[in-house]
Amino acid sequence: MVIGVKKDGSQSYLALEPGYRESKESWGEVLRQLKLRGVKSARLFVEDGNLGLCAAVGAVYPQAQEQLCWNHEMLNVMNAVSKKEQVQAKRHLNAMMYAESRE
Repeated sequence: MVIGVKKDGSQSYLALEPGYRESKESWGEVLRQLKLRGVKSARLFVEDGNLGLCAAVGAVYPQAQEQLCWNHEMLNVMNAVSKKEQVQAKRHLNAMMYAESRE
């Protein structure tokens, strides 16, 4: 599934296609179809770490930046810290996610 977000924050479903989840070829076909339908450029792709999608984005929209979604980022951190540190880590991660600036 591909969801587009405009500058004003509005969202639109751009694609919902069957395919192989981790396949560069499947994702490449979806992205090439988007280009044919008028999505000539993209600024940012927020992904779940899917290697096929990452490779396809680089091939079809090489100017686009890529970012791991916050949910997956948080899960990776939570898996890396001990159980007793998870409550504090989650509190810090939530503060980062909702911070007004990077600082």
